[in-house]
This record gives sequence, C-alpha cells and structure tokens, in this order.
Amino acid sequence: MNMATIDAPAKVHRPSAPQVRASPFNLPLKSELLPSTCPSSQSFSLQPVPQVRACPTGHGLNITALEVPEWMEAGSSASLTCSWAPIRSNIWALRWYQGLHEIYRWTPSKPNPMQIFHNPHLTVNPLQSSHGQVLITDVTHGAAGLFRCEISAEAPAFRTVYGEKELKVVTLPRVGPQIEGVQPYYREGDWIDLTCTAGPGRPAPLLVMLINGQLPGHLEPQTVQRVAVDNLSISRLHLRFVLRHFHLSAPSGVAASVRCVSRIPGINYEESSEVMLSAKPHYFAAGMDGRTTGGSAPLIVSGTWGRRLEAHFVATIVIQFLNAN
Repeated sequence: MNMATIDAPAKVHRPSAPQVRASPFNLPLKSELLPSTCPSSQSFSLQPVPQVRACPTGHGLNITALEVPEWMEAGSSASLTCSWAPIRSNIWALRWYQGLHEIYRWTPSKPNPMQIFHNPHLTVNPLQSSHGQVLITDVTHGAAGLFRCEISAEAPAFRTVYGEKELKVVTLPRVGPQIEGVQPYYREGDWIDLTCTAGPGRPAPLLVMLINGQLPGHLEPQTVQRVAVDNLSISRLHLRFVLRHFHLSAPSGVAASVRCVSRIPGINYEESSEVMLSAKPHYFAAGMDGRTTGGSAPLIVSGTWGRRLEAHFVATIVIQFLNAN
C-alpha cells in the first residue's frame, strides 16, 4: 500500500505531484484484530486490519490501514476498508477511487453523507457501505488496477492523506486440468503422448506436467488459444516420452503416474489432475497345458527366427522319444 500526506492552507480536492510526500507501506493481506500501538493516537480497536499499520506522524490525520483484496473473481463481490487515526478527527470527506474514477464519497457534515458514482466496471452497494467501508459487486476485468482511499480533514488543518493498493480481477477455470491421450495399457519402450488442457480462464493458466512427481527432461512449449467470449484463454501442454523401466515406480512395478498442475499467475490458485499409466510385462512363459502365464497377451513368434525355433523344438522332442525307446 502506498500512502502520502498533503498539508495545504486551503481545501484540496486531489493531491498534485509536487505536493505529495510519499511514505510507501506494503501491507500483507492477512488480517487480525490489532490494538493501537501508536503513541500519538488514542487507544482504540479497529475492524480486522492488516498486520502492519502505518502510525500517525505527529497529531494529524493519518490512514492507519487499507484493505483491498489482492485478487477477486470476475462477477464476485468484495469489501474495501479504509481506517484512520485519530478516529475523532473532523473529516470533511472520504473518497474511494477506482483508477482515476471516483466511485464513493462520504461527507459526514451533509444531511445525506453518502454519494455513489456510476462505474461501468463495478457496482457500489449503498446498503452495505458506510464511512470508510465500501462493498463492490459485479466486478469486471476492467476494474483491475489501483484502488485509492483519500481522506480530507476540515478547517483549520485542511490535511489530506491517501493510500492505494492494486486489485487483480481473474476468471478461474470451471473445472480442473484435463489429461487426454491415455491408452488402456503400455509396454516398456512405448511412446507416451499426452495433452493437458486447462481453461477457459483469464489470465491464461500456466501448466506443468510431472512424471512420478518429477519434472521431465523436456516439455514442449505451452500453447494458448483465445476464446471469443470475455477474452478468455485455453492453455494446452504436450508431453512425449519413451516409457522406461525406471518410470514404473508403483509398488507393483507396472504403473507410472503423470500429473498436470494448473496455476493462475499472480494469485494463490492451483489445481491438478493425475492419471496412472498401466504397463504390462512383455515376457510370457508357456505352461504344461499350453496356456501362457505372466501376462494377458500370448507370445507371438513369427518370421525366420520363429520357424527355426519351431524346427528346434520338434527335433528335441524326436531325440527324447528315440532315447526313451
């Protein structure tokens, strides 16, 4: 959160660049109840606020906490909260801005202190907004960017302070990543050709594929396909590799796992899906009754080597028969 203070002899509507004395603060998102520890302010309790507070400088008006969610999903709602100290300061006006556009104003000295301004990218709920707290609903991707709280004191101080934080607006995929191209079973030496698909979403999901929990030696570049609706994107990632014996890491030794992880950049979002690649041994032993064991597929002998094997087998039987007689 960036904060600044403006002192002027007359009423100030918006701070201009030469007047601003910036005091940047980066507030974590985690909130909890914190008592005031600032020596220059009275003891009071706030609504849940970020863990780090900007204490007042001197005895003037200061913003102590600013709550703006790091991100929210398009179409959803969120609360914005702006707190100040000393809490009994004579406030002339408190304003909220989305970018350069004012969306809310609270002027306590007026008979109807609340004003709400139209914005094409969000709606302010007047029934759940008061003082420094504002509920925004029906948020679109156009609302992404800086949200600013600005507080101005009445005469004789005419002090104006402000703080701002960035909001990201995303569209999350409705389902987790999907892995396609899985065959019923494989054998060692087979080529594995799989595709992971995630979306539609905005921004485009970032994909990674793991073999038995490990990154493969090579992954093809991710491709992104734009969708006409709401400028969403579908992400795809291909994985091709040769199935080797060391891939068969399951306790039975006949399965390998492939996992696809989908992340949205800039936010704490992750989903994944996993498939098991079943492998069958490619050796078979013939039993006394002629049936095969060790697998469901019979050993197929063909070509010259197969005919030589058959002739050798017949010759061995004939020799054993003559010796027995």
